[in-house]
Amino acid sequence: MESKLSTRKELYERKDVRLVLGWITSGREDIRPEWNREGHNYTYREPDRLLGKSSAELLEELAKEKLLERYDVDEVVECPRCNSGRDLRDRYLCLFCDSTKLQKGTLIEHYDCGHVDFVERFSRVEGLACPKCDRPLKLIGTDYRRLENIFRCENCKKDSSVPKIVHNCSKCNFQFNHEEASLRRVYGYKFVEDFRGEVTVNCTVERPLVELLKEMGYSVEAPKILTGRSGADHAFDIVGERHAEQIVISLTSDPDGVAPDAVASFFGRLLDVRPDRSLLVAMPKLTAQARNMAALYKIETLEGKTLSDVMEQMRKTMRQTGQVAGFERAVEPPDSEKEFKRMTDSLFAFTPQMQPPKVEGRKMSSTRSNRS
Repeated sequence: MESKLSTRKELYERKDVRLVLGWITSGREDIRPEWNREGHNYTYREPDRLLGKSSAELLEELAKEKLLERYDVDEVVECPRCNSGRDLRDRYLCLFCDSTKLQKGTLIEHYDCGHVDFVERFSRVEGLACPKCDRPLKLIGTDYRRLENIFRCENCKKDSSVPKIVHNCSKCNFQFNHEEASLRRVYGYKFVEDFRGEVTVNCTVERPLVELLKEMGYSVEAPKILTGRSGADHAFDIVGERHAEQIVISLTSDPDGVAPDAVASFFGRLLDVRPDRSLLVAMPKLTAQARNMAALYKIETLEGKTLSDVMEQMRKTMRQTGQVAGFERAVEPPDSEKEFKRMTDSLFAFTPQMQPPKVEGRKMSSTRSNRS
């Protein structure tokens, strides 16, 4: 599960992914292709407009990561040589000699003399008459019969009820029949609701928070790797810097509530990196245990079901404090090995499934880490 989440996190860092997923989760959860008459192919019109190019490959990539669920829409014929589906033209050929000189129409067969020809050749002012023997045709089924939708070859003069159908690719000038044709399935996509919280956090919450910090004069990177005092690298979703002040923000989500291990992970990174201010955004909420842990370690948190909920809390706190979201001062560094052990033992008492880090030979320091 962690490896899959890591792969999705890499996806969320891409601008095209954030753009399309943000668009999808804003009320467009069903993406159905439309037939483009000019291009003679299927396109995903709105996502294509967002990206300025075809979005088909990106949608398929999101489906492979289980963020979207595919469903069948159609199948299109493609050239087996160049895989083009938009440059094909159907051609009707004679079944017997492959000539393109076909005439389609209704034939009449005169029972008495056996003559067969198109109905137009039997037409007279007074009615139908055989052009071969001149006898009048009065009763269908008795004097004659009609054969509808018949193809007659002008080259070999043979008739058939169906032609030979081939496809001609104007892109590579290759001609092929139904046995040689390639078929490509066309899909529609539906958003998988289980990932709404995760996508909201990574694709829609991040941008407004970044813009808010920028408006307040911070230079912002999202995401960013910071190196801690231990020399270990730690990833934060948003890092803002203004003058000598550094703010770090982590975005988390879980449909059942963000668990204590997310708080513990954030706390561990704060201990090593020691930013000036910190914020943990949890969507839609923290579990009760996680909320207690955050309060114990004085970690500022914001909880909300939607982007509007989170941003409303941010703005409300800003109005009250005049600072960015009223962030708590980040965790003060422990002054000794004993103090560090006390803090980590208390931390992992909350999360027994996690293993505390080894601290052998760890030199404690109250100085700041070098910022990237």
